[in-house]
Amino acid sequence: MLPDKALMPLGITQEEIFQTSKKLNLAFREKNIPQFKFNFDTLFPSLQSLRLNLSFCSNTSNHDLRIFASNVFTKLNYLQEMILKLRCFWNIKDEGMQALSSCIRPNPNLKKLEIDFYGWRGITNEGLKSFAQEICRKNVNLKDFTLFFGDCYSLDDAGIIFLANEVKTHLKSLERFVLDFSCSRSSSKEINTSDASLKAIGEVLSSSSEGLKCIELSFSGCTKITKNGLEYFIGNIEKNVKKLEKVKLDFRRCSLIEKEYIEKINGKFKTRPNVVFQIDWSQDLKKM
Repeated sequence: MLPDKALMPLGITQEEIFQTSKKLNLAFREKNIPQFKFNFDTLFPSLQSLRLNLSFCSNTSNHDLRIFASNVFTKLNYLQEMILKLRCFWNIKDEGMQALSSCIRPNPNLKKLEIDFYGWRGITNEGLKSFAQEICRKNVNLKDFTLFFGDCYSLDDAGIIFLANEVKTHLKSLERFVLDFSCSRSSSKEINTSDASLKAIGEVLSSSSEGLKCIELSFSGCTKITKNGLEYFIGNIEKNVKKLEKVKLDFRRCSLIEKEYIEKINGKFKTRPNVVFQIDWSQDLKKM
């Protein structure tokens, strides 16, 4: 069976696709999501790494995404790594996100999952909750979990806290956790989140039986985050600092956090050479 022509990006031949059947890296530049005429598991039964960049497919509808996901994800039982760039799917709502997550089947082999939902402005807490349940309860052996929700303005504390609790409860082997809820500098909107979300994410630090080694977190532009939330989060880091190797935090344009406290945090971690610690911060909105 020959691959659909949409599976052959510029410079990639049929032979090369078959030769790299355990690792597949594809990008599509059409505005409509490709609809393959075969299931991926038929063509790539031993696929271990899948990287798909569909960020240009901005015309994608809920129906399009459901068909695509059912053809691509349903039977990839040997996947160890999946990275999906799905930025700027402007038309996708909760049902599209639910369709995507429901097609990602339980997989004990999956160790790394990264999905970029930047600009999915149609999704709400209900879509995020459904996604969190499906992914975290099906893939309990995840070690590396990355989610980008930048400019998803319909999300708020309720959805973020639910996600954090699902991660804490089910992903006991997690070693690297990356979350991005940043808001664009050019936008007048922001994700309606507060210290409560930051505290819930902080609890994840103590939940992994193996011990988190890396956490990266961005609330850039979320102006309701205060020193109290960050202080609680940093407290959880300090309790687990023996296992942590890297901490990267982005609180730019979080104007309720004082400069003095940021300096205090930096001073604390200068005495801990085993941890790579970075925090980006500024109160000056005009310079951001």
